[in-house]
Amino acid sequence: MPMMQHADTTLDDWVDAEQRAALRAPIEEARGLPGRAYSAGFYELEQRALFPRTWAVIGMGADLPEPGDAFPVDLAGSPLVMVRQKDGAIRVFHNQCRHRGMAVVTAPKRTQTMVCPWHGWAYELNGDLRVATRLGGESTHQCPGFDQASLGLREVRSARWHDWVLVNLDGAAASIEEHLRPLNELLDGIGLDELLPGPRWSGEYPGNWKIAIEGGVEDYHLPMAHPQLFEGVSARPITIATGPNFAASIGEPLRSGAIRRPAGIEGVRMNEAQRGRSFVLNLFPTGMILLHENSLMLGVFTPNGPARTRLETRLYFHPTAFGTEDRDAWRVQRGVTLARVVEQDHDFVLSLQNNATARDRAGLETRFSPYWEGAVLHFQRMVLDTLERGEPGDRNK
Repeated sequence: MPMMQHADTTLDDWVDAEQRAALRAPIEEARGLPGRAYSAGFYELEQRALFPRTWAVIGMGADLPEPGDAFPVDLAGSPLVMVRQKDGAIRVFHNQCRHRGMAVVTAPKRTQTMVCPWHGWAYELNGDLRVATRLGGESTHQCPGFDQASLGLREVRSARWHDWVLVNLDGAAASIEEHLRPLNELLDGIGLDELLPGPRWSGEYPGNWKIAIEGGVEDYHLPMAHPQLFEGVSARPITIATGPNFAASIGEPLRSGAIRRPAGIEGVRMNEAQRGRSFVLNLFPTGMILLHENSLMLGVFTPNGPARTRLETRLYFHPTAFGTEDRDAWRVQRGVTLARVVEQDHDFVLSLQNNATARDRAGLETRFSPYWEGAVLHFQRMVLDTLERGEPGDRNK
């Protein structure tokens, strides 16, 4: 199949019927997405027909703790800005001035008025246009017949889960309650609301967003790629859990010296069935959860192009992990441990990205470990399922 480089291509141009059937075969026989699915052309298709049509995680509320905090983000080429309102709610807007399309907020800031840096149009925290500066001349902000009331920042449908901020760009996805029901059922009984924000870390992967997430939801590579996590411990058993919009690997928590919790710090509250388990989970498409007896990690994978992915993470702890120097130091060390794991994955992601189209030319197909990689297979199927439903707004497919 030739490589396509056109913005009007469809899924059929990238993954044919035989390849789709192979992805949906039993895991022992299944073949993964072709290498072209990690290319620039396929990413253009995802920008049109994947990211807009579902709920996607874009950020965390802890990044804008006070009213007036504005935090710019990007979802696969759609510039957005999260804004903490005076009542504490977070609203999300397209980060484009209604005058000429300039980004209104170019860096995180605390303000009572968002002012476009190009011509000075100013917006309230709720997105309303406050003033179109010098619109009618050097000393007047009015112009007869020009309707300023209709030119507020365009709001995006948004919602919250724990500290995550999610958006649905096309506004046509199912309700957030329906979307999150499978995740809430899986994690029911875990004391997430008790946890407080701790260290934040961000970094960049030199590869497609799917490659980054595929490595994140499987533990198969851990002993080889992250041996420090296995100091003094043996390999752990894993089970796979999947739902309409999540894929998870669930196992016994690693208790190596690198991440052991000191005495006096309570862990994450879990019910009897969940106790002694850890969860590594992708909330499709961009959210990542690492839930361990020590802490919760929320992550956001932000596609910054076809071969560049930014990862933003924050750790959350029980309140007893705060208040003394040794406990503060332990929280910081947990962040350092997490950052090292992500940095170790850098070269693996780069190699997979570089080899993606080459394996198509060589006629090579990827396979899955039936024991370890059920979550990876399910993630790829979620990509396919979303794209098969067609372009945004076409809900009849």
